[in-house]
Amino acid sequence: MPNRIGWAAKHDPLTIAIGVMAAVIGLGAAAVWLQIAYMVLRSRLATGANTDPHGYVLIFGPFMAVPFAVVAMVALPFAVPRRYRAATAVGTTVAMYLGTALLFVALFTS
Repeated sequence: MPNRIGWAAKHDPLTIAIGVMAAVIGLGAAAVWLQIAYMVLRSRLATGANTDPHGYVLIFGPFMAVPFAVVAMVALPFAVPRRYRAATAVGTTVAMYLGTALLFVALFTS
């Protein structure tokens, strides 16, 4: 291994690449989850029939959001430095559980 100084001496290029890939995958899954959550809540709170006339977004949206929440919960902690992984895992898990539960509440109270 070449002689590196400073920040590069502490960080392996493979670790950096895995962190970047985890960030892209985790943030992509979180963005898709957020889009689904917006569509479900928009369908639930809409007053007109033009938003979701048949209710398919409201019915299938929470079930479609679960896999994206799981991918975000698993991938995002690997995008941060090792000392912050536990806190990131707790934060993303709580946020995704509560958010997905909110989507199911929107489904069951409609």
